[in-house]
Amino acid sequence: MTGTGSTRSRVAILLMVTSGGVAALSWETLWQLHSALALGVSAFGTAVTLAGAMAGMTLGALAMGRWLEAREVAHPLRIYGLLELVIGICGLLLAAAFRLLEDLDSWVYGLSPALAPYLQVAGILIVLGPPSAAMGATIPVFTLAGRAQGLSVAVLYACNTAGAALGVLAFAFFLLPHFGMSATGRIAAAINLGVFALAMTLRVAASPRSSPARARPGPGPEPGLTLLRAGLLVFGSGFVTFGLEVAWFRSFRSAFASTTESFAIMLASVLVPLALAARLVPWLRARGWEMGGVVALAGVAILLSTPLVERMDLFAAGSERSYLLALLRWMALALSSIGPAMLCLGVVLPWCLEAFPRPAEVGRLYALNTLGAVVGSLLA
Repeated sequence: MTGTGSTRSRVAILLMVTSGGVAALSWETLWQLHSALALGVSAFGTAVTLAGAMAGMTLGALAMGRWLEAREVAHPLRIYGLLELVIGICGLLLAAAFRLLEDLDSWVYGLSPALAPYLQVAGILIVLGPPSAAMGATIPVFTLAGRAQGLSVAVLYACNTAGAALGVLAFAFFLLPHFGMSATGRIAAAINLGVFALAMTLRVAASPRSSPARARPGPGPEPGLTLLRAGLLVFGSGFVTFGLEVAWFRSFRSAFASTTESFAIMLASVLVPLALAARLVPWLRARGWEMGGVVALAGVAILLSTPLVERMDLFAAGSERSYLLALLRWMALALSSIGPAMLCLGVVLPWCLEAFPRPAEVGRLYALNTLGAVVGSLLA
């Protein structure tokens, strides 16, 4: 492959991974909205939807990591494209699936109200299981595909997270207000199908250093960082990040207007530092930084940020005549208050993925991080 072809392939992979992140956050938001419309706005419905989506991502990452580990994969991008196709097709069927679930829920509730919650749990798992599992499975797959082109795992994860931040902002400020839920779903599906088409047409084969999948490229983990310790670290970082997100968002909601736009700003204020942190990981490792020092800085940042977040109502009040200016000021406040803590916490997962880049290891670490996020958010 020529240098130009290799550069084009890398750009294409980065574009696909970023686009996949845009669509993923759009789908996750649509899942919550469809669930609220079908089953009612309740803490139970929200928790079931979140747990179902996270469980699917966890199982998908684990299963795909093990599957890739057991065989040599000549064209990992084609697998990535097929996964995006599954997500897009499931998205196109989303509205019909939730309408059916709503009808079944009404019918079962009429027969036996006590059975309705069980149907809701089973229905959410059936509807969201395939697309969320496919989302989780993309992580070890695009890791393997990126390795074939010499792309850092952390850089790929940064692009995916940056796409997620872009997706949540585009969803709240442009797609949903201008097109509505149905058209927004079709746009998200079109992104998935576009990624599928690009992945199928891009002629990129696995390089010798990424095939077999069991080979470990790069410098590997630093002394003392075992896979077990990395698993504990990513579980803890997911637990703390999402626990803080839930706790801090309560203060933000009381200070900011409780709207879809303000929630999107708060979520983007978490995702942007996480994306930047992932992008910084190769730079930090190359300069001899230790992850423990960055995590210690995260602890200091959390202690400094929390009092500011608790009294955000003192800073949020303003006299802007434009709602847009108020939103921009809210985002600046959110980024300045929680950004440093999220930036330091955000290095843990991509750092560990860089240290343990084999597909099974990537799947396991991502699954543990997701599990920690679920436990942390529910306990918070």
